[in-house]
Amino acid sequence: MSKTYGIELKEIFERCDNSIPPFFIEGCQWLMKNGMKTEGLFRIPARNKDLQTWREKLDENPATSINSVTSPHLVAGILSYFLRELPTPLFPSWMFYRLHSAVEMDNPRRFAEVLCTLPGPHLALVRTFFPILFELSIHQKDTLMAPVAISACFLPILLTHPQGQVVLIMQAEYREQGRAILENLVSKWKEIEEHIVELIKSFEVKITMKVRKPRRPGQTEEEDVRDDFKKKKEDDIRTIERTRKAMEEALTKEEEESKLKKAHDEKESERRTQLERERSAVKREQEKTRALVVPAHSTQSSSSVCKTTSSTPKLNKTTHIMKYPFVAEGKGEISVKKDEKICVRKKLESGWWLVKKKNGKKGYVPGSHCEKIIKHF
Repeated sequence: MSKTYGIELKEIFERCDNSIPPFFIEGCQWLMKNGMKTEGLFRIPARNKDLQTWREKLDENPATSINSVTSPHLVAGILSYFLRELPTPLFPSWMFYRLHSAVEMDNPRRFAEVLCTLPGPHLALVRTFFPILFELSIHQKDTLMAPVAISACFLPILLTHPQGQVVLIMQAEYREQGRAILENLVSKWKEIEEHIVELIKSFEVKITMKVRKPRRPGQTEEEDVRDDFKKKKEDDIRTIERTRKAMEEALTKEEEESKLKKAHDEKESERRTQLERERSAVKREQEKTRALVVPAHSTQSSSSVCKTTSSTPKLNKTTHIMKYPFVAEGKGEISVKKDEKICVRKKLESGWWLVKKKNGKKGYVPGSHCEKIIKHF
């Protein structure tokens, strides 16, 4: 049974005493020290036979040291192979749009807030692995691995789309969005990490004050050190979890408010578009009526033309109430306020209604803005 490759990151952490697998830490340290001058690191593959051999060793024991490896490409291959085999990618699908919103905002702190919503094991691995990618981009003259090249290389490994991996790879729009996410993470990592530390630190003091207990009397120095290390690790886990929950609540609230605002804006835009259509329709109707009915020498007013030539019969004087406010912009229109009562005198086929206000003024308003009530003036 596989013990390292192809299982969820949370399970791997539990098997490694709630820590990053030792081989992954060793690999990152090895590359940071020996791989920053290697051309095409992570892009040029290692021998498949060597990768399979190391997979078998690490499946047996994730604490197996890889310091004996001498090839930078093999060390890079071991790390990328491990990441590729994760059932849930380092950045789960539900993070895609949040990360893309951070790209649009072009704000490192926003990236930090989004990353802090990751589960603890995922965030720990991101903070261990991305410094390597950042340094790789810094040395791009030697490695030929600029952020653009790194994002293209790791897109199918680290990221997935809510609609599936195939959508992310095959559809150009989502592929470009995914590459932009990784490119920004790599190029801005130093600033992002500073903000992550700041966010976590804001919760660290509270956690430490709550869980810190006095040492038991009679403990040896070795036991004291071991207990302190254990307590610190528990503090770190609780700190990360509290940070994650706080950031998740904040982002969820912001997303809900954004959805409400977007829905309101769409509704308002739709209403304005409909209003413009109705205005255009009534203008065409008036022009058509004048062209067909009014003689050139006639002195009859346009209002009386509408009155005498419209095929729409007069209505009984019914009282309506305005569902929406309306501001007159065209000739013959009349401004009314929301909830203002009006008397409808005529309904045109174009959707505009001739109404009379309580002050006696008449004019046209969109019929879609009116709602009938059982009452007369």
